[in-house]
Amino acid sequence: MVVLAGSDGNKALSGNPDAVGFLMDARRHLKAIGLSGAPGLAAKTQVEGEVGVTDFGSPKDFQKFLDFARNGKAWEREPA
Repeated sequence: MVVLAGSDGNKALSGNPDAVGFLMDARRHLKAIGLSGAPGLAAKTQVEGEVGVTDFGSPKDFQKFLDFARNGKAWEREPA
């Protein structure tokens, strides 16, 4: 799952319960998550810094995201 937004999109998504719930479901289902321009949404859903969550800050981050996605799930995030 990838969320690409800018400042307006970040504000709209952060305030949208469906968008927040969708990202929280992706987190709970151990999906690879890529984010760009959505710091408010990331903070609200508490996905920042989690294994399998990539903030697209540089071109190398796209490969990092693809590596997580190729594994299917971020199993390290599974509760013990």
